[in-house]
Amino acid sequence: MTQPYFIAWRFYLILSLIAVAVLGLMGRVFDLAIIDQPFLRHQGDERVLRLVSTPGFRGMIVDRNGFPLAVSTTVYSVWVNPQEFNLSKETISSLSHHLGMQPKELKSIINRKQNKNREFVYLKRGLSPEMAAHLKALNLPHY
Repeated sequence: MTQPYFIAWRFYLILSLIAVAVLGLMGRVFDLAIIDQPFLRHQGDERVLRLVSTPGFRGMIVDRNGFPLAVSTTVYSVWVNPQEFNLSKETISSLSHHLGMQPKELKSIINRKQNKNREFVYLKRGLSPEMAAHLKALNLPHY
């Protein structure tokens, strides 16, 4: 008669230890998932996310005699945001002069109906580094 009582007592002891372990694990999961989540997300991002700038320079393509067939050169583009671009007539005329365009042509590119909702519109592409330096010297406002 004492044997079933002894077995029941051990059963409840093991059951309570398992319940305490499960509650402890659930508490730890809650701690990690809810309370420490911003800290742990930051730590994970610091270990994984890296920004590495890799220049997009490719070498020359040459024929079998070493004569260059294709050469990489740096070119620049001039673009504006039509939603934020509002410059004076003097600035527009100076910009159009440096780009080799008429002021009317420059204004028509910027004010086209399909360009009004865009965030950028190219004015001219393939500018040389010297031309880009001249345009930077104008000190036009940029956003």
